[in-house]
Amino acid sequence: MFRTLQFALLSAIVALGFAGLSTADDKKPAKPAKKGELVEAQVKSVDAGKSTITVTVKDKDQTFEVGKDARIMVKGKEAGTLADVKADTRVTLMLSEDKKTVLGIKAGAKKETAKPNKEAGVKGEVKSIDAAKNTVVIAAGKKGNVVEQTYTIAKDARIAIDGNKNASATDLKPGMQAVFQLSDDKKTVTAIKTGEKKPKK
Repeated sequence: MFRTLQFALLSAIVALGFAGLSTADDKKPAKPAKKGELVEAQVKSVDAGKSTITVTVKDKDQTFEVGKDARIMVKGKEAGTLADVKADTRVTLMLSEDKKTVLGIKAGAKKETAKPNKEAGVKGEVKSIDAAKNTVVIAAGKKGNVVEQTYTIAKDARIAIDGNKNASATDLKPGMQAVFQLSDDKKTVTAIKTGEKKPKK
C-alpha cells in the first residue's frame, strides 16, 4: 500500500514537471525576424489593406510584404502607418534576412518634379498685324542685325497696351515697342505688353 502511494506521488510530480515545461515554452516570445539590408527606393504604390508596398529600385519595380510590427517613420515622425506613405516618396526600407518582408520604413519628401521652363520673351517692334490670320510680325535684334519674324497670337493671349490689360490684338499698331512672351516652341505669342510708339527720328 505504501509503495503504491509512493509510485502515485512520483507520477504526479513527473506529470507536473512536463506541464511546467510546456507552459514555459508557450510563454516564450516569438523571435523577431533577422534584419537584412537597407534599400533606397521610390514608392510606386501602397496597398494598406494587403500590407504591401511596391517600390522602384534601380528602374525595376518590386513588391514587398510589410511586417505587422514594422516601424514606419514619415518625415522624421515615428508611429506612422503604411497609409501615410505616399506614391513618389523616397524611402529607405529595412528588409528581413530573406529580403521578402519589410521590417522598417523611413519615408521622406516626395520626389521633386521638374518645374516647367519659363516662357521665352522677345523685345521688339510691331511691324504689322494680320487680324484675319491672328498673326503679328515683329522686328527684333541688335542694331545692324534686326530680324523680322511672324508669330501666331494665341487666342487667350494676355495683351496689355499702355496699361490697359483688356486690350486685344487689333489694338496693336505698327511702330509699337513691345515685349512678346512666347510659348516653349517659340512659335506662338502668349502675352504682349506694349509701351508708346517708337518716336520718329
